[in-house]
Amino acid sequence: MNPISLVSMAFAGFTLLTASQSLAQEAKIDCPSVEFIVGFGAGGGTDLFARSIQPRIEEELGVPVQVLNITGGSGVVAYRDVMRRPADGCTIFGINTDYVLLEVTRAAADLSLLDMSPLVRAHVDIGLLNAVAGGAESFNAMAMMARNEGRDLLIGGVGAGSFDEGAVMILMEQADIGYRFIPYDGAQEMHADLLGGRLDLAYDEVGVMLPMAEAGQVRPLLVAFDQRIDALPEVPTAGELGLSVSPPIWRGVAVRRETPEDIKQVIASAIEAALGSPQYRAFEIGRSLDIVPGFAGPNSFQDIIRLEIENFAASLGN
Repeated sequence: MNPISLVSMAFAGFTLLTASQSLAQEAKIDCPSVEFIVGFGAGGGTDLFARSIQPRIEEELGVPVQVLNITGGSGVVAYRDVMRRPADGCTIFGINTDYVLLEVTRAAADLSLLDMSPLVRAHVDIGLLNAVAGGAESFNAMAMMARNEGRDLLIGGVGAGSFDEGAVMILMEQADIGYRFIPYDGAQEMHADLLGGRLDLAYDEVGVMLPMAEAGQVRPLLVAFDQRIDALPEVPTAGELGLSVSPPIWRGVAVRRETPEDIKQVIASAIEAALGSPQYRAFEIGRSLDIVPGFAGPNSFQDIIRLEIENFAASLGN
């Protein structure tokens, strides 16, 4: 499915979420505190997202909310931790598209994203393939260079078996270009290797790479989207090259499926309020997360996830 079709489903959930607010306001969350679990390291996209909405969620729920990073296994360790906790609303889970890949590849057979209730998708984030500044001037030139040298391109991304790896696989295999994916635990090390000439390309999001491009450190070569974006109007897209585009990465919040419905509504209402806060809006705009509409409420978010599982499975041949 076209990514714009996926993101356009975002608006369908807004009415449902708004209609549930009156019920949510009457219910109370019975927790001395809430832990917001993030399966990735401090300073990453999901961590920064969680911290951008944590203060307002805390205000809305009326109890302390702590962001807790539990790293390992591209989010698997955190996922298992959440599944061991009571389904009482005292734990909320920061999820992203990595968990769709986990579902498709069955890398952790004991876990399924369908065991979660996705509450709110906050935004979608567009990916880029980036070269060091002063290197290849285009994606096609980079591919031609590698072919002439008889070698595979070295492409970095964050996490083994992650969304980054899946997106790179989809793009490169369609383009019929030999490559090796180099997984990193964090983006900083990957960026250092790109700037140091140890990588040909790095896959990362617009909001992360745009400041580096503006500083003259990197050159974005390809936008993993089907139409040009205002932030990088001169950079061609995968769609222009005739490549199918994987669904863009998103970030949102979920709870265990067994959590009582009234508690889900309380939490969803608090998250929606947080997404309207000045702190989150500044975060969203500052990281170019407003390129395409991203908000989705509970029902449409769940539908989006099911579609993406199907689309990734088809793209990866699973």
